Amino acid sequence: MYAFPDFRNLVQMLSQRAWDRGDALAATFITDNGTVDGRLSFRDLDASARQIAMALVEKGLSGRNLLLLYTPGLDYVRAFFGCLYAGCVPVPAYPPVGAKDLVRLQNVALDCRAGAILSSGSLTPVIEAWVTNLGHSLGQNLEQRIDLPCIATDRLPVAVDLHAFVPHQAQPDDIAFLQYT
Repeated sequence: MYAFPDFRNLVQMLSQRAWDRGDALAATFITDNGTVDGRLSFRDLDASARQIAMALVEKGLSGRNLLLLYTPGLDYVRAFFGCLYAGCVPVPAYPPVGAKDLVRLQNVALDCRAGAILSSGSLTPVIEAWVTNLGHSLGQNLEQRIDLPCIATDRLPVAVDLHAFVPHQAQPDDIAFLQYT
């Protein structure tokens, strides 16, 4: 009989799976038309999470709420686990498309007291422009403006020794992520 593994948190689960199962499939992204757009092994996901977490810790973002603005795909999964490894709280949201979405994003960022925005390198310049222009173009009170760094998680410098990084181990009553609906 197979016993269900006893993991204390998602970080411990992924770290252990990376050790035990290495190249086994952890995640597959399938597009709307049913084609496979990417795959991640447990080892690759663990390495990506460590890479992102190391950068977040170096930037002093441990323990902060971080907005995740990604198009659907594996970059989101990498960033989500990177936040957990760094002891950050991921706050997922769709990248804004129009003015209404910009107001929603601003409200979410202010409400959760976001420390930064994580996204992909292809979206970062657009997001930075949105953040810069939020208070001005929408006629918002300047005290309500957000001024957040935008970090492209797919363009971080490569860390020398990923295994030297000790991931954060969340406690059962810690917040795993913050979802706005």
